[in-house]
This record gives sequence, C-alpha cells and structure tokens, in this order.
Amino acid sequence: MFLEISSTILMGGLAGFAYMKTNGSPSNDADKIQKIFLNSGMTLKGESIHLQKRRRHKEYTEYVYRIPLGFDRKTVENNKHVIEDGLNIKHTLSLFTFQDLKTLKLNRSIIDQIRTMIHKKKKARKEIELSFDGMLRIKVYDDQMPTRFEWSDELEIKEGWKVPVGVSRNGLIFHDFEAVYHLLVAGLTGGGKSTFLQLMISSLLHNHPDHVTFTLIDLKGGMELGRYERCKQVVNYAEEPEQALKALENVYESMQAMAIKLKRLGIRDIKDSNIKDRHFIVIDEIAELSVSEEPVKEIKKIKMECEYYLSKIARLSRVYGFRLITATQHPTQDVVPKSVKRNSEGRLCFKVEDDIASGVVLDTSGAEKLPDIVGRAIYKVRNLTTVQTPYMSTKQIETRIKPHIVIKVREEKGNEPDASSPSPESGKYSFEFEKA
Repeated sequence: MFLEISSTILMGGLAGFAYMKTNGSPSNDADKIQKIFLNSGMTLKGESIHLQKRRRHKEYTEYVYRIPLGFDRKTVENNKHVIEDGLNIKHTLSLFTFQDLKTLKLNRSIIDQIRTMIHKKKKARKEIELSFDGMLRIKVYDDQMPTRFEWSDELEIKEGWKVPVGVSRNGLIFHDFEAVYHLLVAGLTGGGKSTFLQLMISSLLHNHPDHVTFTLIDLKGGMELGRYERCKQVVNYAEEPEQALKALENVYESMQAMAIKLKRLGIRDIKDSNIKDRHFIVIDEIAELSVSEEPVKEIKKIKMECEYYLSKIARLSRVYGFRLITATQHPTQDVVPKSVKRNSEGRLCFKVEDDIASGVVLDTSGAEKLPDIVGRAIYKVRNLTTVQTPYMSTKQIETRIKPHIVIKVREEKGNEPDASSPSPESGKYSFEFEKA
C-alpha cells in the first residue's frame, strides 16, 4: 500500500511538472523571476536579467543575476512586491516537488503527512530580500517571517545603552544609543509604533534605573506615555504645547549645565568620561508641534519656540549624553523638522500611507508596501532591514515600572498637600498608600 501511495504521489508530481512545461508555466523560482521581469517591463532596451548562480541554503535559495549596464536598481527595489506576488502565484495547490517527496516517511502516518504538507503549501507565502554588489542578489525564503515576536527577559542587555528593535531574517537586532544617538519612529495608527516606544522606555528604566532620566512629551493627551509620568526618573512631562515648551527649555538648560561640567573636566564627549548618566527625550506625536497649519498666533509662537529648542537639542545634545526619540503618525516634510531628521541617523518605520511618507522617514519607498502585520517595520541605520518588533504586554510593562513609581503618602485631612506633587485627580492613574 505504501508503495502504491508513494508511486501515485511521484507520478502526480511528474504529471504536474510536465503540465507546467507544456503550458509554458515557469517550473521553478529562477524561471518565475525571469518571467516576472519580462512581463512587468523591468528591462533595458529589451535586455533583461540573466541568471549566473543559484545557491541553496537552509532557509532560503539565493539567485544571483547579471543586470544590463545602465539598469536602475531602484526599479527593482520599487517593484519588490511585484516579484513577491509573482513568486506566490500558484498554478496548482496539489503540485509536489521532489524536495517535498524526500521529506515523506513511508510508514502508516503517510496520509497525515500528505495532509499536513498540503495545508502548509496552502498557507505558505514566499518572501524575498534584495541586495546589490555588482550583481542582483535575490534571496527567496521558504517561509514568512514571524508575525508576532513575544518579549522575554532574554532580550535584556544591561551593559551599554542598547534596546531590542526586533527580529530579522538574520537574527535579533538592537539599537545602540551610544553609536546612533537619535531615533525617528513613524507609522500608521495601530501598526506598533506606540508599543515600541513603551517597550523602549520600560527596557531603559529596568536596565538603568540609577542612570537614566526622561523628558516625556505625549501630545496625544497622555494616552501613550501617561503611565510613566510618576516614575522618579521622569524629570519633565508634558501633554500640551505650552508644557512641551517648558520641558524643552529645561532640557536645554540641563544640556548647558552638562557642557560646563565637561568643559571643566577637559572632556569633549561624555563617552570619554566616567559619567554614566543619560537623558532620553521622547516625543509622541511631533506633528502636534508643527507650525505650518496653526491658525492661532499665540500657539503658533509657542510651537515655533518648541521647534527652535528641538533644533538645538537635535544638533548639540549627543556629546552631552542626551538622546532624542521623535515619533509621528504623519511623516511629512512639514511635520518632521529638517534638523531632527538630519540628525536622526536611526529610523524605524512601520507601515505608512504612501511612498511619499516612506521617503520622508527612510529616504526611499518601501514602508507603504509592508504587510498589514502589527509590529512589522523597516529599520534603517545605513542599510534597510525588515524586522518584527517585540511585543510587551501591558502587564509586563506595569511590572517593570511599578518599582520606580513615586507617590506622596496621602496626608491627613486638613493638611495642605505638597504643591510640587501632582494630585491623584490630575494624573491618569491614582494610587493610595497607608502610612506605615
């Protein structure tokens, strides 16, 4: 019986292969890629790419192509989704390859093996990566990247100022704030931008509780960063442009004080000193500080002053140990100040509305074509890398920040409250403690 089943599968595979050849359908990915280029017009004066090498790796196959002289590589980059879609067109769901047949074990579970294989083939979607080194290299992965990446304590790095950005095809990627000082984050609502910001703050709090301080500016009314307001490491907190201006003024004064301190020590960069402290300025949503469409003169003036301090911080802060993280749902030239973008070498872009928005953040298109997967983003320092950012649950976040919450003990009735401590009614969260 096993022999009959295996013979049937083998003959079915051969028949499918012969059918595709007879009908002119590409029989493998190399042929498909060649045909995709021709059908989509990715040629130069009629000349197309030519396969030079094919290498099989554990998780992917790499195809190396020679490209015509004068061919614009951006044409290929902008049509990455066309190549992926073409590779995922299936002429038949039941066609098995010889590689598939090799994995089958001729035992009593063979029927279940076949069902599992068919189910996997129906769900499978190939993904590609492009690179150029004089040749066009296309890596075709057999399986998709993970659509969810759960946070775990194993991701912690207590040495240095690194935070996990996500997992890529080549493993886990960290952003090092001592090497790439400022970070620009963008993406549509619900894409994972705010989750990443909270993970980053929680991670820095947990790993460097005695050496990190924060200025948090949440211009969404405290919806995202409000839970950190009462942490002892948060020295400036703002939810409105007026408060943001005061917070940025405080940051600039702190920068000047650090500059004087380093000058007295004869040091040009805080990394060359024994000073371990670092200050992170996190702004979500920077679009609310844009002056381009602000009709109210008084508020426009406030926002202009905010942009002035932001420019100063972006340009001068790195040597003094200050790190700027700006985030927006609306990445346009008007929203992201030039000085901020120019000095934010690190970029993390979740899915955006169009190629213009992608260009503002990454200086190239691509983020608009990301799949609708929460947490999927493109990370850029010098090269572009697609990542799945970690997911940290609300419970995990609260557990991490709870030891750092500072609340004044509720005074007996009739005593005046301390004016420097926000009342429970003014915050987003209320805590009550009894005196010991």
